[in-house]
Amino acid sequence: MKKLLLLLLVFAAMACKEKVKVVPVQRTLNGTEWKKYEVRRGDRDVFKILTFKAPNIVNISVRDDHGYVFAEFQKEYTYMYEHPNFTVFDSMNDPHFGRFMEDDVIEMDGEIFLKSK
Repeated sequence: MKKLLLLLLVFAAMACKEKVKVVPVQRTLNGTEWKKYEVRRGDRDVFKILTFKAPNIVNISVRDDHGYVFAEFQKEYTYMYEHPNFTVFDSMNDPHFGRFMEDDVIEMDGEIFLKSK
């Protein structure tokens, strides 16, 4: 009788145990900025910058270290991201492939970018 009561208690405890559901966190590039050093002009460094603005929009610009647009280059493109790879589509819809090398380093078309924010 005691064994039966003990078994009932064990089953009751297992039935009352709350199941924890693990929800994976989706990685995103939204809100991140990546820089690649290009050249030094006068007293300022010039960087190529990838700014991921939305789940599918990336802004590519060339700016100096004070944030001013350099050489009038600033374009918005679409991208697709599935960790660790991403693809940026230019204005002709040609793909440019990128990938994460580390958490704060990405490579796109052979160029290395470091995370700045």
